[in-house]
Amino acid sequence: MMNDCKTIANSGLSRALVALAVLLPGLLAYGHICYLIATATSNCLTHDYELIVPAVDKILSPGYNWANFIADTSVGPHCLAPSIIVHASLAPLTNWNAQVELYFGTFLIFLRCLLFTDCMPKEESIWTKLFFFSSLLALNFGTCCTSTLIFGNPCISAGVGLFGFALGLWAILKLEAKSVLAKALVFGGGMACAGFGKLPTLVTWGLYTLASRIVAIKSKLHYAILALGVTLSVALVMSMKVSKLEGNFGIRPRIFINVLGRSFTNNTGISTAPMRQSEIVCLVGFIFLAIISFCLWKRRREINLKSLAAPVCLLLYGLIGAAAISVGRDYIGSWYSQFAVLFWTGLLGASAVLMFSKPSSKLYTMLAALPFLFTGILYLSTNLEHRDKDFYRRVHAPVGASVLRHEAIAPTFSESAIYATEVGDVDQVKKMSAPLLKRHWSIFAPEQTWKLQGDFLLPLVKVKENSAGPTISWINDRDEKRSQDFRSPEHLNLCLPAGSSVSWEIYVPENLNSAYFETALALPTGENSSGNNSNKTGKITVLSVSPEQNTEKSIECKEVRLTESFSPVKIDLRPYQNKLLRLVFSASGNGTGAAVFKHPLMQLSFTDAYKQTSVNPTLRPGCPAVPSNTEKSPYFPKFGPNDTLYQSTQTDIWRPFGLKALPGSIEGLNDYEATGPGLPAIDINCGDKSAPVMNFPRLGDFSDICLEFAKPAEDGYRIICVQLILDGNRMTQAILPLLKDSQLHTYSYEIRLFGEPPNSKITGIKILPTYLQNTGKFTIGKVRLVRKTEAESNSKQVSP
Repeated sequence: MMNDCKTIANSGLSRALVALAVLLPGLLAYGHICYLIATATSNCLTHDYELIVPAVDKILSPGYNWANFIADTSVGPHCLAPSIIVHASLAPLTNWNAQVELYFGTFLIFLRCLLFTDCMPKEESIWTKLFFFSSLLALNFGTCCTSTLIFGNPCISAGVGLFGFALGLWAILKLEAKSVLAKALVFGGGMACAGFGKLPTLVTWGLYTLASRIVAIKSKLHYAILALGVTLSVALVMSMKVSKLEGNFGIRPRIFINVLGRSFTNNTGISTAPMRQSEIVCLVGFIFLAIISFCLWKRRREINLKSLAAPVCLLLYGLIGAAAISVGRDYIGSWYSQFAVLFWTGLLGASAVLMFSKPSSKLYTMLAALPFLFTGILYLSTNLEHRDKDFYRRVHAPVGASVLRHEAIAPTFSESAIYATEVGDVDQVKKMSAPLLKRHWSIFAPEQTWKLQGDFLLPLVKVKENSAGPTISWINDRDEKRSQDFRSPEHLNLCLPAGSSVSWEIYVPENLNSAYFETALALPTGENSSGNNSNKTGKITVLSVSPEQNTEKSIECKEVRLTESFSPVKIDLRPYQNKLLRLVFSASGNGTGAAVFKHPLMQLSFTDAYKQTSVNPTLRPGCPAVPSNTEKSPYFPKFGPNDTLYQSTQTDIWRPFGLKALPGSIEGLNDYEATGPGLPAIDINCGDKSAPVMNFPRLGDFSDICLEFAKPAEDGYRIICVQLILDGNRMTQAILPLLKDSQLHTYSYEIRLFGEPPNSKITGIKILPTYLQNTGKFTIGKVRLVRKTEAESNSKQVSP
């Protein structure tokens, strides 16, 4: 008897361990996405919220006319009503925290996976459900879906839409629409899909009808509800704009196949073109689909048709969605992987039903296991890295939050930190931030985090480096070899070589409950706290700045002995309310060693008085609200007598192409008109022709490149592109959007933002004055390389 009990207990434990092993891939995938939300996103509403923010602001205003709700929530060919309801509900509760929205959206996906799994009938094997659920989690939370899962509004719209589809399908298959509640869930679930696009809305009702036939629902009321849903959906579709189809009408097989293969493809966030990997994956998937379909047909008498309802509906949804994309698109966005996921989870669900069908058959079990083996190998080779799948990687970084928060002084080129597809409108950031500031949402919430990493794009940060040592960098953990561009979404640490410094200007606002600067200091990996490093220190000095008197006074200092472990540093800044401070980070030593400052930031909590104002807390008093890279800003670089100037009168080094000089130019300025075709350009040779050997400027000797420019206000596309041609035939460039007036302005771009080695020689400068547009008039004056001041003469710019 005792032995029998032990056998039963051991058997139960073994089954539990096997069940956990089956679920583990899916649970790990879900946990990984939550980790990415916490460490690779910021509380920043990106460009996909551009039309949503004003809509939510309008809806939540007193006296809103709800008769206009559908019109106000329709964006082009899409009706975002269901997802905007979610946004409008979460915004007041969370102060519209972008990361909280991502957690909510991913939780909806988790619930959706549960509902799809519970659609399986009770008599179905528990192993079928476990394999199906784990497949749903692993694929829906795979890194191939990163562009949807950690990118703002798509996470909510896809989450709400497909959750609605799952809810209605669950009501049909599980409740069989026997109750009023079930009918309400079917109708509500179907209408929730309206926010996911026109076609998904219509496909939903078709699949609901198919599922209803599978479970043999005969209620006339049920089908009347389905008919009403179709009618309302068609009316909704007819009321929206028809999007312009790209290319020829008709399903294009290569696009169709590429969409379905995106669940197991690398570099989908880099390229939107067809890929051989996607095509091979999809074709093999079709082979498995044919095999599984044949096996299911052969065993149709042993298999419960209801068990296949959910997998078949998912599979068809994915196929139809991919077909629709191939009709209307010439490209394959990484966000289309959500349709591929439905196809593959449907295939794996059908395979699980076959694998555990009774009576068991070794042949059919083996054939059913092949898709799991195949997708498992593909998953491990394509879904372990997320960076190459994140199409919007740069717009959910800390830089985006800093740009929105400092919109009053943000440089004209800062919109690229938020807008992945828009370039050239200097007012875009202001349009996004104004409603958020008015309601104290997102980056203007009563609880705020200001990050040095994000501010690195702004002129608030100044860099001074020891020319004899390595460059300053942003790194993962303490590893100097794992440096990244500060524009990366990951939360990085500042690695500061000895003898270098970084200063961060901050205005400590009023109405604070608390304000703390926080970081932690340590040695880089590979250095230990013994020997020559035993006395290495990192220091943070707080300076009080008086712009009027042009003075700085040290008011606090924290110096930390560096070890292999991070030593926390916390400075209370609340006593310095309404003061302009400069935090200076430095490391001791004579060019050897370095200090790592762990993700330095400020945490601020505001009083209720702040909530009653509409004041941007980052803008210091007396500072004009103008872009910092224009001549009217106090942050604009100061010119000196040793700057390097290039003028249009120097015809030996200044050559316009595709341009015609216009009469009436004044001294120092030239008026041009593009003659086309092609992009007009001005090439500047940076060599010194008077010297026996050609000498070219060294990149690290300059702080900024500046140029005078004006363009008629009526010209639509208002940007210029400045390209630096470096030794080794390398090229780096900056896109500079222009102010919307027709006045002559001087625009600057910091050399350090190019992210090139400071010892690089500038062999030429190319200016594309009407970038992406081959017509137009403009005025151009001096082009200047601003030489660093004496205090910066031995410095180099930051490498990414």
